[in-house]
Amino acid sequence: MFGSFLAVCLLCLASTANAYDFFAVNNGVTIYYNITSSKDLTCEVTRGDDKYSGQVVIPSTVSDGTNTYSVTSIGYDTFYKCADLKSIKIPSSVLLIDEEAFYGCTGLTKIDIPSSVKSIGNLAFEKCIGLKYIEIPNSVTTVGFRAFSHCTSLTSIAIPPSVTSIDEDVFCGCESLKSIEIPSTFTSINPRTFSDCTGLKSFYVDKNNTMYCSLDGIIYNKEKTKLIVCPAGKTTVNIPSSVTSIGDYAFFGCTGLRKINIPSSVKSIGNYAFYGCKGLKKSDIPSSVKSIGKEAF
Repeated sequence: MFGSFLAVCLLCLASTANAYDFFAVNNGVTIYYNITSSKDLTCEVTRGDDKYSGQVVIPSTVSDGTNTYSVTSIGYDTFYKCADLKSIKIPSSVLLIDEEAFYGCTGLTKIDIPSSVKSIGNLAFEKCIGLKYIEIPNSVTTVGFRAFSHCTSLTSIAIPPSVTSIDEDVFCGCESLKSIEIPSTFTSINPRTFSDCTGLKSFYVDKNNTMYCSLDGIIYNKEKTKLIVCPAGKTTVNIPSSVTSIGDYAFFGCTGLRKINIPSSVKSIGNYAFYGCKGLKKSDIPSSVKSIGKEAF
């Protein structure tokens, strides 16, 4: 009645720590679900009695024996610290990957995010140390706080034009990243988005971006009067004479920075601008600088 790969059991578990509405077996793996809308017949994948492991294939629809639901989200902390999860297939019905959904899935080496997903929640993939590449589809408009932080094996990330800004610390501690391309649609850059990415050498801003530009791998405002952020892997920096200010957190955590040429055009240095730059000293700052922010060094 339900097919060779589908078995369903209704459960009333409101009082348990891992409450779910029903579960179903798909491709030999038990997957747990919560109903998110009885009216629209939608549900989310959720945590169950046991941690997920191996290869998980999430179906686009699932039945509880009475109704058939569309699977539209991966719920909060569904795969939290499922270290033995090796691969997962997410259907094109999914719109949301919620907070901490894959947090600490250390055995996960690859994930394909379908083009239906619109939002990736806070800490969604934090500490997925096996992931080497992530392509964020053009459907995504929101990427949450620390969504990919400390994915230490991540060497490449594709940011689509649909994303216009990225939250603080999204890629914090992704030490294997070498370069990042910023799309033309970006209207806001948080300098701490890529903090502690010690292998990061260059940013490349699309030339059609109206707010920002890049020079020698460093991000400036379009007019090159303000230095926005330097990649943490830089060791030597020459700031052009057009720059009059160095923004908040611009060199935050650039522990390998040894030499910097700050021109006499620079008048102000923002809060925490050189915080954690152990190789630099205040004597590197020219006398033209009249304003130095909080804990700039």
